[in-house]
Amino acid sequence: MQRARGALALAVVLTSLAVLVVADGFDSDDWKDWRRWGFDRVIDRHAEKQLEEGKRAFRDDTFGDEVFWGGVLRLHEAIEGTGFGGVGDGISPKEALGVGLKVDVERLPRDLRRDLAAGKVDLDAPATTLALLRLKAVVGVTGFFDDNPAAGLRSLGLQCA
Repeated sequence: MQRARGALALAVVLTSLAVLVVADGFDSDDWKDWRRWGFDRVIDRHAEKQLEEGKRAFRDDTFGDEVFWGGVLRLHEAIEGTGFGGVGDGISPKEALGVGLKVDVERLPRDLRRDLAAGKVDLDAPATTLALLRLKAVVGVTGFFDDNPAAGLRSLGLQCA
């Protein structure tokens, strides 16, 4: 009876490890951590990876909805305006902020943050909105651009954020 329980416990442990290896791409560093710090540290590392992936998905993943917002509604054309191949006047950062969009200042280069604080950035120009979208700094909105830096938006997607 004792031997059967021990075999069952070993089988459960080995199965758990096998599931972890397959599910998370267990690499050699994970094995080193497990030997050095034990299984709790491996679990903590896995939880940290999952949390970071969740944050990334929440902040950056459009889940393909650019097909609707850009492809069907062509919202990107109204944002860029006629000056960049779209329609209308375009959307300035002031207008975007006025309807509730936010800018993640941490995603801006240091020199742009400095210019923004000094009032040297034109917040009335749709070109500035496009620049913020290129920097992935508009919270909740992803601009999809062609490889040509002078080109306007190709599409637009929204995220959970």
